[in-house]
Amino acid sequence: MVEEAREDSTGRHAVLKNRFALVFGCNEYQYERPLKKAVNDATDMHNLLTLAGFQSTLVVNPTWTDMIVQQAKLIRALEMYQGSEDHATWGPPLVVVFFSGHGKDVNRVTKL
Repeated sequence: MVEEAREDSTGRHAVLKNRFALVFGCNEYQYERPLKKAVNDATDMHNLLTLAGFQSTLVVNPTWTDMIVQQAKLIRALEMYQGSEDHATWGPPLVVVFFSGHGKDVNRVTKL
């Protein structure tokens, strides 16, 4: 069950300050067959997380560099939250990282 964030005065769902999400959807690959629904799945997850009050970032068909940059931005946002007054009010952060796309085992290590 997903707890839905309350609507603010504009009718939009309120962002809860301790909820962070990073969502990747990848249909296109340089060396693998393309997928048809990974981006749709990621978009649905992003919308669901937003509805639940997460500050969610959706990244579609990212390069490896895009993924690293977005992860660094998430880490920076978490560091800023940890040092803010919001941390005392809202408590520890809740973080979701979601990836929809191909996974591959290379030397017994799963890679995205």
